[in-house]
Amino acid sequence: MTSPLPPGPLRLLRGLAPSAVAVAVAAAGAARADAQWEGSTSAVLRHYPTARADLPAWEAAWTGQATRRFSWGEGAQLLTVTSFVRTDPDTFERSRVDLLDAAWERLGERWELLVGAKVVSWGVVESTALVDVINQRDYASDALQPLRMGQPVAGGRLFLGVGTVEAYLLPWHRPRRFDGREATLRTERPIAVDAPRFEDDGVARHLAWSARWSHFLGPLDVALSHFRGTDRAPRAAPSSAPDQAVIPFYERIAHTAVELQWTHGSWLVKLEALRRAARGDVHGALAGGIEYSFADYLSWFVEYVHDDRPVFSSRTVDRDVFLGARLLTQDWTLSLRGFVDAATGNAIASTTATRRISGSTTVTVDARSLLGERDVEPQLAHLVDAFVELRLSTFF
Repeated sequence: MTSPLPPGPLRLLRGLAPSAVAVAVAAAGAARADAQWEGSTSAVLRHYPTARADLPAWEAAWTGQATRRFSWGEGAQLLTVTSFVRTDPDTFERSRVDLLDAAWERLGERWELLVGAKVVSWGVVESTALVDVINQRDYASDALQPLRMGQPVAGGRLFLGVGTVEAYLLPWHRPRRFDGREATLRTERPIAVDAPRFEDDGVARHLAWSARWSHFLGPLDVALSHFRGTDRAPRAAPSSAPDQAVIPFYERIAHTAVELQWTHGSWLVKLEALRRAARGDVHGALAGGIEYSFADYLSWFVEYVHDDRPVFSSRTVDRDVFLGARLLTQDWTLSLRGFVDAATGNAIASTTATRRISGSTTVTVDARSLLGERDVEPQLAHLVDAFVELRLSTFF
């Protein structure tokens, strides 16, 4: 029987079905609530000056994001709905409609309850999202920092005298989106995005849980977290045929992590470390470094990332030095970022410059380039394509 919807919308509807139920129930109570709107729209034009002959040198897209917040019961109940839309005139696969947030929250004096879809952000380092494991990532836009996808959750937080404890039940697993240039992430072989494999099937495939404790001890912020369930980041399933498509394989993992941040005046010292166990194999990773701020407008970063997961995993850095700087003024935001591979000497440099041209409109230029030999980075083909991007955004 032919499906009336393409695979992309079907995946969205199935993945967000639990959130839709939660939002529908909460919406009944929000009918008379105070509501607030905010959001943005962007027109994007990107050029790849060194594109391969079989790939397009130009791309265009339009994106929109809108958030609607309701509150009632004297602020004790909240409903937040954040939608994201991306349209691409050249290929349907790179277009996207998603609910980043669609969550009902009940606030108590020392506790919070949450049901719906949510973007949950963990971590302290600037270079990589090492311990951020709850939300799936969307690589369809080949972004410098891939967008998180809304994750159906049920959980809450407790505010104790010895820190904050948060716990989440994650009742649905959303496969990673690889619908990048020409409907595939740029790799040596195509990725079979519609035929992923899972270590477990049925309920076990989808169900996961995560918990985190965080606290501050004077100048030291500390957090411990644990995740158990199907990994959000797939590895490449083994294949003997060199021309066969890469099969994303999702393992069941136990992921334990620690976050530390020490503040001393204008200095920040940061560290993230994790232990990851999957099918009897145990691997570790860490990222750490320093940040220094000059007044309130200029910051620079130096970090080191070490990840001993196999090269057929979906990691993007293994032994890299990260260098970065950020300048903030009333009308300008300028960010410089670079990764230097300690083994090969290759460097991936990127920059983002944003200029406010009116009270609600900005223009942004993004650029990325590889400095070195691209042939020694086959697993990072999607990052070694140099590009220049122009983005015009309006906020409301």
